[in-house]
Amino acid sequence: MMKSKKIEIRIDYEPTADIIGYAHELLTMKRGMFLEYKNSLKEFYKINRSNLVQDRDVIDDLQDLIDNISARWSGLFAKRSFSLAKRAVLAAKYASERQFKGIYRKYPNLILPKPETSTPQSENEFIQFSENLKSAFSLEEKGSKLVKPPKINFKEPFDIEHNTPYAKNPFIIQPNLKEEKAKTRIIQAGIAQNVGLIKSIPKQFHEQILESVMRNVAVGGNAFELVNDLSKISDRSSKRIKLIANDQIAKATALLDQQAAINAGFTHAKWKKSIAGKTHRESHAEANNKEFDIRKGCLIEGEYILPRMKINCKCSYDLIIKVTKI
Repeated sequence: MMKSKKIEIRIDYEPTADIIGYAHELLTMKRGMFLEYKNSLKEFYKINRSNLVQDRDVIDDLQDLIDNISARWSGLFAKRSFSLAKRAVLAAKYASERQFKGIYRKYPNLILPKPETSTPQSENEFIQFSENLKSAFSLEEKGSKLVKPPKINFKEPFDIEHNTPYAKNPFIIQPNLKEEKAKTRIIQAGIAQNVGLIKSIPKQFHEQILESVMRNVAVGGNAFELVNDLSKISDRSSKRIKLIANDQIAKATALLDQQAAINAGFTHAKWKKSIAGKTHRESHAEANNKEFDIRKGCLIEGEYILPRMKINCKCSYDLIIKVTKI
């Protein structure tokens, strides 16, 4: 008599050390930017205390000072954005690869043969897969503008800095490896998305500081109150940086894990709610143990998603292998 048994394999690993490292690099740059703003503005207030409110030329000089600091730091963030983004997304890639190498070692005889192509087979599934990818890297943060994911063209190499051929671009997978094409798209989209987010940090910082300074000048130009305001802006920026680091690497890892699962021949998985933290999304908790098509994601609140694709989501899932015993 033939019996069917399900083996469930947990997928929940994230490169925590790399998330911390990514955030640390951005926070270090942000701190340098904050200190220059604070020290320069304190000095300007000290020198121009008596003329700060009455003299229009002094106010123009103040805005020029802020704009010059902004331009300098925007350039520094832009210069480092590609290397930082590349390292962050590759950290997700290596984490996913380590996890699936472990799965292959543990279940060498149970993994299904790899399909001819790594992308979903039917047209409808492919459309859904593409839509998931398109929306996956958007940072859902209230009160901030979203950076739209880039349009990826596989006919030409995609290189933000040099536009060099694939052979000179070590993080781009060779285009003749068809089953890796979807992984390449995820890596490219993730790098481009992170470049945009890194560049947005000094821009948002500048806008908030300029607004704070002009509001401070309008009520008399109190340097002590301004410094307190700048510290609050810096704290908010730090929280956003940590959010970017965690959110983007988590999403990249989730998409790369999905692609690796598809490549390995998995078709179904079981949603597992997070046990970390004090609060949970009710809809995610209700989806606990819900089986779903790994090629689409789990249908929650009217959309197909994977664990970790929603901001601050810590859920995971089990890949399912059905084994028939005689």
